[in-house]
Amino acid sequence: MPLLLLLAIVLSIVALFLVRWLVALFRPSRRSWASLVGRLRPDWTNCELKDCFEWDRCIVETPENIWEVMKGPKGLWVMYCNAGVMLEMVDYTVRHGANVDRSMVDGIRSAASSIRACALKALGHYAATYAWDTIYDNAFLAASQYLDVIRRMQELLLAAGLVEEFMAT
Repeated sequence: MPLLLLLAIVLSIVALFLVRWLVALFRPSRRSWASLVGRLRPDWTNCELKDCFEWDRCIVETPENIWEVMKGPKGLWVMYCNAGVMLEMVDYTVRHGANVDRSMVDGIRSAASSIRACALKALGHYAATYAWDTIYDNAFLAASQYLDVIRRMQELLLAAGLVEEFMAT
């Protein structure tokens, strides 16, 4: 009987978490631009996210080296978090931008979601199996897509006229 009660409590907590997550997922964010930009974390490399033009120098060519550049699981978690913020930034841009290309927005959303999936996969392998080839490959894929999303975000911000606001914050 106590085991059944414990199971019911755990399932209730999981259900509550899922409901809160789904509500947050489908509720449009009303955060300000400054608060969104302030949530971006530049601490996975020595590069600032505002230095969009110089991101090529931050990415190393091989999957094994990228793990060291991103500082291991810390960098994966930062990319995961930043990809979520970038999704919110895209939504903000769509709501407030005038000349927004729909295909560009969809591409950024898809790539940011893929970054989050690759980062979680690599973190899962890191935590559970230490399958280094899989970890390196997923980390490299996440980092490559992250660079691509940074470039696309730059284009989107230029098209929406939000570059000055981004650089000011």
